[in-house]
Amino acid sequence: MAESTTPKKPRSDRRAWTRLARTITTRLRVPNAQVSAAGCLTGLREGACLESFGAWLSYEQAADLFEVVATADAADGIDLDHDLRTLDTHAQVGAQIGMRRAITAGAGDTLLTEALALRHRLPKTALCLRDGLLTPAQVTIVIQLTDLIEDPTILADVDAQIADLLRGSNSGCWDTPTVRNLVNGRVFELDPDSVRKARKRATDERCTWVSNGVHGMMNIGGSMTAENAHLAHAAVQALARTVCRHDTRTKKARASDAMYSLLAGEQFTCLCGRGTNC
Repeated sequence: MAESTTPKKPRSDRRAWTRLARTITTRLRVPNAQVSAAGCLTGLREGACLESFGAWLSYEQAADLFEVVATADAADGIDLDHDLRTLDTHAQVGAQIGMRRAITAGAGDTLLTEALALRHRLPKTALCLRDGLLTPAQVTIVIQLTDLIEDPTILADVDAQIADLLRGSNSGCWDTPTVRNLVNGRVFELDPDSVRKARKRATDERCTWVSNGVHGMMNIGGSMTAENAHLAHAAVQALARTVCRHDTRTKKARASDAMYSLLAGEQFTCLCGRGTNC
C-alpha cells in the first residue's frame, strides 16, 4: 500500500509550549503538602533564572532570524552596508519580531539591536544572562553602557572582566546598582573616552515625553542632567509643602499638582476649603 503523500499538519506551537511548560512546572514546583518558606524562596530564584534564560533564548532567535534574512538579501544582490530601502533588513526583521511577540515595531527593533550586540559584542555577557547571573533589565544596562566602545580588543576585555566578576561572585545574584557600578568601573578603567562620549550623547538626547495611563490619566517625564533633576524635584516638593495641614490631598497628589503649576505657570493653591482660616 502506497504511503500517503499528504503533508503532515505542522505541530501547534501553543501545544508544544504547553507540554514544555508542564515539564518545567513539574521540575520547579513541589506538591502543596511539601511547600516551605525556604522552598518558595528557592522557587522564586529559579523562576528569575528561567526569565533570564527565556530572554537569552529570545535574543538568540532574533539574531538567528536577522542572519537568515540578511543572507537571503545578500544572495539577492542587496548591499547590506548601503541599503537604501525604506525598510532595510534590520527594520524588516524588527517589524517581524514585533508582530510575532505582539509588541511595536520599535520595540522589536530594539530587541534585535540588543540581540546583535550580545552576539557580536558581548558574547560572554550573553552567557551570563543564559545562566541566570543577570536579569534581562541588567543585560540591557550592560549593552547601553558599553555601546560606545569602538576598539574590539577593549570591548572583549570589558566583556571578559564583567563575566569573570559575575561568575566569581559568591552572592548568587547582583542587584542592579551593583551591576551598573561594576560595568561603569570596567569601562572607565579600560576606555575612559567612551564614558565621556556616552555622557555627551546622553546630554544631547535629553527630552520630555508623555505616555498613556489608565482611568483618564497620563504620565509625563523628562530626561536631564542629574543636577537639574535634583533641583527640579526639590522645587516641586518645596511648592507642594506650602499648603496648610488641612489640605485634603495626599502628599503624592500635592506634588503632582505642584509640578503642573510650575510647568503651566499657574498658581498653586491650598484645597483645605477653610477660606480665610487657611
